[in-house]
Amino acid sequence: MLVHKETSMTRSSESFSAERLLAEFDEVNAAMAAANTWMASLELRRHQLADLLDTATRPTTTQLVAVAPKMVHRGVLFRGDLRRMWNFIDIHLFVLRGLRAAVPERRASMAAAMSCRGTARSYVAEDRQRLFLGKPDGWVRRHSVELSEGWYADTNLSVERMRVLLPVAVRAAGWRWGDDVRVFWRPTPLN
Repeated sequence: MLVHKETSMTRSSESFSAERLLAEFDEVNAAMAAANTWMASLELRRHQLADLLDTATRPTTTQLVAVAPKMVHRGVLFRGDLRRMWNFIDIHLFVLRGLRAAVPERRASMAAAMSCRGTARSYVAEDRQRLFLGKPDGWVRRHSVELSEGWYADTNLSVERMRVLLPVAVRAAGWRWGDDVRVFWRPTPLN
């Protein structure tokens, strides 16, 4: 009987305990349901806060728009007026004609200054034959043009020679090379 008493006692304590455990189990379930609801609301708020923080701390992106500089392939900026030209000799003659028209009283000084850069020839003269001493008339006519009112220019020039002569002519006219007259011999961004 002793064994039976323990069993019955165990059962009665088990039933007492089972009721208590069942109540505690229900309490834990209710607490877990409340916690799950609370966790769901916390999870929702965490996502909202993450989105707000992402927006608030995102680096501002400034769009940089690359603006290609205006290119001048060949030409002249003559007292603020840009002229595009394809031939080097056209650039040379345009500058000389422009200087002669703007500063006619300095024609002789420009011609003299340019002559100092040559050995046996003048680059600008009042007589075509003085451009090329000792050359036949036909050859002289092929390699020269009239600049203005009886002034003639040598057209048988290399680009290197034109690069030397034009700054000399501009300075002899009393102007500033690079400011008043700027020549673009190759593609250059205009600033």
